[in-house]
Amino acid sequence: MRGYEGKHWENVPRMERSWSRRKKLERVKKALDKKEKRHRQDTTWYELRVSAMEESERVMKEEMERGTVAKQEMAEWLEQEKKRLAREKLRSDTQKWYALVLVCLSWALVLFCFGISSL
Repeated sequence: MRGYEGKHWENVPRMERSWSRRKKLERVKKALDKKEKRHRQDTTWYELRVSAMEESERVMKEEMERGTVAKQEMAEWLEQEKKRLAREKLRSDTQKWYALVLVCLSWALVLFCFGISSL
């Protein structure tokens, strides 16, 4: 009767009077503690899972918002790139025309000079 030394046996709870009953009571208490611990772990696991799901939903919403922003930024960038390419193409076309006019004028000058010298 651990914890009840010096007390009269009638004042000791009945379940704790004998060694076998005390052991049985300890086993029951252990089992209840184990069950309670498992329940707390299950509850904690469930709460963690729910919070993880909520967190993933929040992250997905942020990613979607970021994705729409990224899509808009990508569209703007593509539009700017198209404009830049159009300007470069126009510039290269203009340079080609200038080169063609320059070649024609130089040939005209050469022919004019040969024409004058042949007279």
